[in-house]
Amino acid sequence: MTMAPAIKNLGETNLIGPRITQKSVDATACPPLGAAGIHSVGRAWISDHYEVVRVDPDFEHLTVCVQGEGLSLMNGSWVPWSKGRTVLSPFHACHGARSLARKCAPKSPWVIAWITFSTGGGMSETPRLRVPRPVLLSGDHAFLYTLIEGLEQELASANDPSAIFHWAQLIAGFTQRLSAGGTRDARLHALWRSIENSLSSEWTIDAMARKAGMSEVHLRRLCHRELGLSPSRQLARLRIKRASALLQQTTDSVEAIASAVGYSDAFAFSTAFRRHTGYSPRRFRQAAS
Repeated sequence: MTMAPAIKNLGETNLIGPRITQKSVDATACPPLGAAGIHSVGRAWISDHYEVVRVDPDFEHLTVCVQGEGLSLMNGSWVPWSKGRTVLSPFHACHGARSLARKCAPKSPWVIAWITFSTGGGMSETPRLRVPRPVLLSGDHAFLYTLIEGLEQELASANDPSAIFHWAQLIAGFTQRLSAGGTRDARLHALWRSIENSLSSEWTIDAMARKAGMSEVHLRRLCHRELGLSPSRQLARLRIKRASALLQQTTDSVEAIASAVGYSDAFAFSTAFRRHTGYSPRRFRQAAS
């Protein structure tokens, strides 16, 4: 692929024509996204002039081309961006998207789906996308569109807390695999399996590191690299995931479930559960039933 010469004097741009439809969901409307380190997800159907440039964004961006073709601003140059290709753009890296008039029409729009990540405020603790500059990946990741669509439809219809939680978990799993670049440390995988088999145990950072056969520093480094989260945050996610299943599948009390997944008391458990799902355990159970 031949790249065009670098463009000078790029400025913040937000040109969106009238024949463009965009839908998005952010962590405020869907707390499980925020608990997974995701700021927002969305989709766009582009049948008009579209040009968006972010010069110094305070978020990371993962965008999949689902249908059609447009242009992506990569390291100062506009390059072709077609179906089956995904853009990863890190913090503070200038990036953008532009439609091609000949390539989009009402009956055959250019379709993209995206995820944004932001640090702070309960979001990811470290950068999620392991790239130093914007990159364009090959590989069909269009099923992200389907995952986001499922989440949007659930929020707009039944609004079942359990279903919303699981859609968010699927989206989070997609981002973890893609952002890890296809590499996963077998020791981490074994550690999470061991923890899932004994969630009621007192899993300190020291205990997790010893179980994984590595130092605490290295454990933290691997977790941040593969998950964008600390070991403690990942442990909390596993506990809440198990708790959500127990709330749906058993009649055990909230106190019993709290103990079964490793919380010292129901109050600490309820606080953590609400932070991850947006609902209290009792409200979650009522909605699921």
